[in-house]
Amino acid sequence: MEQDVLQRYIEGNVTTEEIEAVVDWLDVKEEHVKEYRALHKLYALSLFNKPEGRHVALPKKGRMLVRTWVYEWAKIAAIVLLVWGGMTFFAQRGEEEEAPPAFQTLFVPAGQRAELTLPDGSKVWL
Repeated sequence: MEQDVLQRYIEGNVTTEEIEAVVDWLDVKEEHVKEYRALHKLYALSLFNKPEGRHVALPKKGRMLVRTWVYEWAKIAAIVLLVWGGMTFFAQRGEEEEAPPAFQTLFVPAGQRAELTLPDGSKVWL
């Protein structure tokens, strides 16, 4: 395999035919895979040693601080909203529960009638 094609494959600047050729070449022998890995490591190391004129532009520090600050406040706001929402939800559920049923006992002597109004508003004659 030509070193030029391998180098372009590692950099990602190859055609589909060249990709297929490199993959087929890698499948033939384990030694090819070792050679490919060695070239890939060299390429990765060369990225760290780029000359000053060809460095990748990083975002400005001030802009990163603002973005980090906004993300941190967004996280805090999300946590506060979740806690507040959970507390509100469970507080409303507690209010909706009805009081336990009240028991009433009424003794009526034999032969007499008595009217009883129940907590739900219904009337009972005994």
